[in-house]
Amino acid sequence: MTRNEMLSLKLQMGIDPSVKIEPGVLRAMWQQLTLESVVNLQRSHTSAAPQPVPVTTNPMVV
Repeated sequence: MTRNEMLSLKLQMGIDPSVKIEPGVLRAMWQQLTLESVVNLQRSHTSAAPQPVPVTTNPMVV
């Protein structure tokens, strides 16, 4: 991982660029954040799906 790639990842993750992090650890952190983003996106799409309107079989006459 180049120095520029490491700086870019740190900035994208909100980490101070001067903090020393091993490239493998930084990569693992990025992969975990990416995985969590995908899972959260899937959850938001699932919960945002419109729910069917319930249909009653015995309507009440008022």
